[in-house]
Amino acid sequence: MPVCIAGMHRSGTSMVARLLNRCGVSLGPESELLPAAPDNPEGFWENRRFLAVNEVILTKLGGTWARPPRFVPGWETTAAVAPLLTHARALGAVLDREGGAWGWKDPVNSLTIPFWRRAIPDIAVVVCVRHPRDVAASLRARHGCSEEVGFELWRRYAERLLGDRGAEPHVVTHYDSYFEDGARELHRVLTALGLPASERTVSRALGSRRPRLRHHHAPGTRAPMPPEVAIPYTVLCNEAGRDPETSTRRVRPTTDRIDAALRVRPPAR
Repeated sequence: MPVCIAGMHRSGTSMVARLLNRCGVSLGPESELLPAAPDNPEGFWENRRFLAVNEVILTKLGGTWARPPRFVPGWETTAAVAPLLTHARALGAVLDREGGAWGWKDPVNSLTIPFWRRAIPDIAVVVCVRHPRDVAASLRARHGCSEEVGFELWRRYAERLLGDRGAEPHVVTHYDSYFEDGARELHRVLTALGLPASERTVSRALGSRRPRLRHHHAPGTRAPMPPEVAIPYTVLCNEAGRDPETSTRRVRPTTDRIDAALRVRPPAR
């Protein structure tokens, strides 16, 4: 099963991709992966070929990762992106021929999943989520944007993820869970994907975490957020089994009141 790893920038997508890779999910040849950088010293774990497809999609629709375009219903079937389908399918076919599980990671997948669903119909989606205040703080440190801009970008990505769901398997995983009981969280994600791994494999994968690189984290209850941010964050936390107020783990994930929460603010298109 191909695994599409999505989630807002600075939300732990690189960490999750690395962990899944070390549990047997191929991300393509190492020569195709982006190298590490000062702001992500453990690597991005992003395949350049898949990144290029997402970048072209955003360009054709008149946007960028930091200024997402307006997505009209059915955009993934328009002539603007149709030529990319053959190329995207070819990328998947190459990794399929390797046998075993494979996937690709790009935060922009959060915006373009409908396209990838057409190109690779049997995908499963892993959604990485992190507290919006932590994300905004990381974006401010990396790009100099204000908290207001960080919140707005977080909202756009989250609402696309929540509003563009298909019938494919998906699992939501919270960044903080990997620093509390990483083995439990990684096993949960792998099981949801139908990719169980041994305790030894999971333990070795988790050995790649670097807690010292966990920046912009404020444990405990944070200041209230605007409702347009708090509502989708609550929805995602419920699915990840987290308390949205304290970001602590719940006994089990719950999806109660998700439909009602989404109706408060329709996903932006």
